[in-house]
Amino acid sequence: MIGSSTGGPLVLEQILGGSPLLRAAIVIVQHIPGHFVPRLRDNLQQGSAMEVRVATDDDRILPGRVYVAPSGVHLRLRSGRLLELVDGDKVNYVRPSIDVAMCSIGAEVFDRVTGIVLTGMGRDGAEGLAHIRSIGGRAIVQDPATCAIGSMPRTAIDEGAVDQILSPDGIRTWLIRTFS
Repeated sequence: MIGSSTGGPLVLEQILGGSPLLRAAIVIVQHIPGHFVPRLRDNLQQGSAMEVRVATDDDRILPGRVYVAPSGVHLRLRSGRLLELVDGDKVNYVRPSIDVAMCSIGAEVFDRVTGIVLTGMGRDGAEGLAHIRSIGGRAIVQDPATCAIGSMPRTAIDEGAVDQILSPDGIRTWLIRTFS
C-alpha cells in the first residue's frame, strides 16, 4: 500500500511508470480532489504493465493490479481480499486517510504486506506504517530530502515506524526486485 499527498502524483508516476507486471497488488491512497483521480489513474497506466483502476466497493485485490482510492471516502481492506469504501469523518484532516487504509490490514488476511509513505504534509501514514510493522510487514518512506513536502515521511521516521528510507528510484527498484 502506498500513501501520498502533496507532490505524490509525480512521485507515483516515477515509481510506477513503465513498471513491469508485478506479482503483487498495489493500493494507492493519494490525497487529491475527486476530479483529478481519473487523470491520476490514466497517468499511472501509461507505460505500466500493471492494470490501474479506481477502486470500487467490493473490488477483489488481485496481483498485477493497481487500485487508486477515490476521493471523499475512506478505503479499507477486509477479509477475502476485498476493498471497502466507507464514509466517515476525516482522519488527519483528510478523506481518504492513509492511516485508515493501512490500519485495516489484518495479519491473517494479507501476507508480505509493505506500506510506503511518500511526500506530503502532516502525519497521515505514521500510524499505518506502525500497524503494518506490528503485523510483520515492511515499512518504507520516501527520503524527506527528495520530497516536495517531507513531513509525512519525517513523522513516521521520528516515531520509529520505518524499516527503510529510500529515494523514489530506490522505492521503484525495491518493488521490482521484491515482487517481480
